[in-house]
Amino acid sequence: MHFLRRAIEGHASGVDETANVLTTLLRPTNTPVSNDPYRHWFAAAILFHLVFENPEGKTLAMSVTEGDAESGEEVVTSIQTITAHLVTALSRGDDDRVAVGYLMLLTGWLFEDMDGVNDFLGEGSNIHALSQEIVRHPPGSVLIQGLCAMILGVIYEFSTKDSPIPRSTLHSVIMSRVGREKYVDALNKLRSHTLMRDFEVTPQKADGSGNLPDVYFDATFVEFFKDNYSRIARAIDRDPGLEISVVTNGVQKGISRELVDSLRSQLEEKEQALQAALTNVASLNGKLGQEQADHRRSKEGSIAELARIKNINEAMQRHHEGELNRLEVDLMKANKAKTQAIEATREELNSKLSAEELKSKSAEKRATDLEKQVLTKQAEAEEIRTRLKEKEEQHTSTQTELDDLLMVFGDLEDKIEKYKKRLKGLGEVISDGEGEDDDDDTEDGEED
Repeated sequence: MHFLRRAIEGHASGVDETANVLTTLLRPTNTPVSNDPYRHWFAAAILFHLVFENPEGKTLAMSVTEGDAESGEEVVTSIQTITAHLVTALSRGDDDRVAVGYLMLLTGWLFEDMDGVNDFLGEGSNIHALSQEIVRHPPGSVLIQGLCAMILGVIYEFSTKDSPIPRSTLHSVIMSRVGREKYVDALNKLRSHTLMRDFEVTPQKADGSGNLPDVYFDATFVEFFKDNYSRIARAIDRDPGLEISVVTNGVQKGISRELVDSLRSQLEEKEQALQAALTNVASLNGKLGQEQADHRRSKEGSIAELARIKNINEAMQRHHEGELNRLEVDLMKANKAKTQAIEATREELNSKLSAEELKSKSAEKRATDLEKQVLTKQAEAEEIRTRLKEKEEQHTSTQTELDDLLMVFGDLEDKIEKYKKRLKGLGEVISDGEGEDDDDDTEDGEED
């Protein structure tokens, strides 16, 4: 990190430092470098080691930009600048070692660096240039084609749906411009190339012939390529909807494919459960609808029946109230009529009683008079008996008169007895009339 910071500070100062790796890579000469390709190769290899598996170093290196925004110049990131120089070297036909150096650096830099991948994809023409190099005719260098396929695979592997070129679009471009067969073939040829396959046993130095040595790769990059070859070769077959998960500086970026597979499996189970639940819900909804319809019909029937009963009840209540008012009126009338009848009967009875009392008094008086007469007659009878003794011939006539008097006396007693019974009967009638009045009142009260 100290070395990288010094290189950045030196590059930013603008001092011409030919030994500064950033200055060498970001501000190359405009002339072919066939006579000194290793100047750029070493600069690329050194920066590759500074950022390889170093998220902090990648972030620091990516902060370096070219162009003065205050002067109206376009500001270009270090990744885009290096990529532009790579494309220039490929089109210009520079020594393969220069392009190999750039490609090693970019591949190691962009691996597991989603921010770097998005920065690279900020310039869409880079993808087209690399794709064109793989399928160019006549065929170019096997090393260059294989490395271009490698970096395209890395970019696709760590791209996301939110990248400047979305993952699905990137996959479509690679498949349409390169194709799966050419993509895998380029990687296979690079892997089987002697400079890659036999790197460990090939001397990485000049052979004394005066020619440039056959040194194209760095040992760390070769190990990295062989370790990740299978993964990158299969990357093109992965669904664009599945994103890789990368933890950088303790922060997870992207989506874990294992997590996605696990979630997808869970989702399928949940989907099946959901479908079963939906089917069950549909069945229950059908039953519920039927029950609701039945309930609605039952409710409507109940409402109609309740309304009918209510109407009947109201009619009965009105009838009852009318009948009760009528009965009350009739009762009042009956009570009044009965009271009047009782009063009339009472007055009549009183009148009759008074008359009978008068008759009784008259009869009593007559009976008294008759008793007096009887006594007188008895006295006379005694006198007569005495006289009868004297006068037998007057006995028959006197006896007859006496018998007549006795009969009259008997009649008077009968009449007196009848008068007494009649008076007693009238008293009972009067008493019964008053009792009936009380009973009627009681029954009327109970009926009310």
